[in-house]
Amino acid sequence: MKTALFDITTAQTPCAAPVVEAGGELPDWIHIVPVGIFRGHPSGDFQVDGSVLAALLDNFQRDQIKLVLDLDHQTIRAPNNGMPAPAMGWFDQLEVRPDGLWAHVEMFTEKGAALLLAKEYRYISPVLCWWREDRVTGQMRGAWVHSVALCNRPWFASELVPPMAASDVDVRAIVATALAERDQQAAQAAQGSQVTVLVDQLVAEGRVTPAQRAQAVTLANANPDAFRAVFQQAPPVVPLQAVTRPQTSAPLNPAEAAVCAQLGLTPEQFHKFNNQTTGGQ
Repeated sequence: MKTALFDITTAQTPCAAPVVEAGGELPDWIHIVPVGIFRGHPSGDFQVDGSVLAALLDNFQRDQIKLVLDLDHQTIRAPNNGMPAPAMGWFDQLEVRPDGLWAHVEMFTEKGAALLLAKEYRYISPVLCWWREDRVTGQMRGAWVHSVALCNRPWFASELVPPMAASDVDVRAIVATALAERDQQAAQAAQGSQVTVLVDQLVAEGRVTPAQRAQAVTLANANPDAFRAVFQQAPPVVPLQAVTRPQTSAPLNPAEAAVCAQLGLTPEQFHKFNNQTTGGQ
């Protein structure tokens, strides 16, 4: 198994099947990633199974951008050779089938269609990146399809071993399970974010003290009903140190006036001193 980040691996479709068959019509769907164990690639041996297909599909759906069909892998070569990397076509959907990953052709460009129909280019080769870091969470997201290329010399594995007893049900079940786990994790993350916002709001309202915040978040995630009973229904709790007596300029009573006379204080000074000494008691 590979450990390098962005390790590029290109693999041909089974038997390097031409994109345009004898009938001369451009296809709507193209088989871009086969299942199997591939040996002899310069980057090392690799395997494409149900879990890899699930990651490829998941990352494509997360990115929400279309997959480019270029010429001779120019998309990955452009940073080094400085040449343009125009699209020969675009894929807008990926689909898992028993024999691997298929891509739906949204369109071929005029140049891409002409090259295929004239049989100047006959084959395709995907670029698979085995490890990818999520830009937001920093977590590794598994395999993804970087791009697909028209080419005439697709990499031909020295050995291609078909998966044992790989059926439509087997592959689709693995992919469905992986995607269900992804959706569950996303829902849990969304719930956690909502809980944090709610607890912070209750802290601001005085229903949860800062010392209780961590406990409230844990309880809200584990038992929402108990959280509502304990915290959301609780009356606001105002810390005593936050209680201050309002400033006042009311007339002094006889006792207060006598104190001011003895201490040489004005009524304003008396009220200010009285607020400072009694407000936090």
